Amino acid sequence: MFVFQYKGPARAKNVNPRAELHGEEKELGIDVNIEAIVSIGVAAQLLFTDTKKADAALKALMFEPDGAINPAIKEISWHRKYEGYILDLTGGRKPIPIRDATLCKFKTAAAGPDTVTLKFQIQFAPSKKAIADITDLILQDVIEVNIEGPAQGDMVDAEAESEEAEAA
Repeated sequence: MFVFQYKGPARAKNVNPRAELHGEEKELGIDVNIEAIVSIGVAAQLLFTDTKKADAALKALMFEPDGAINPAIKEISWHRKYEGYILDLTGGRKPIPIRDATLCKFKTAAAGPDTVTLKFQIQFAPSKKAIADITDLILQDVIEVNIEGPAQGDMVDAEAESEEAEAA
């Protein structure tokens, strides 16, 4: 089973609080949009989870044979959700441990010969005491993201999930 792991610098591009309905109760949810420059291999693992030659496939798609960025491919988006993830965000006042997060809304664009810009969203329900620390992330130039992997090992393909819902 595929497990996404990443540890490195990033930017919190947007922090968006929202209300979620759980039955009749409203609970706070937060979306944090992350942007990081990563090796092409990190993005390739996410995009081609079942392909052993994923690095070469993504590189051939995003770059010309001479290494120049392919002007026809501005950005690649894909709809997968990785649920139940454990991660830490550091860059504000103190490390923010996040449990049971959903990673989704992935996009990648060529950044350099062997690097890409990886954008994704982290969705989770914060504790009330962590809210100020989370909103402080957007003020930081660089934060540290440490994605350890799923707590339960679930990966849900958003497209398959919506097809199941339509079939029911």
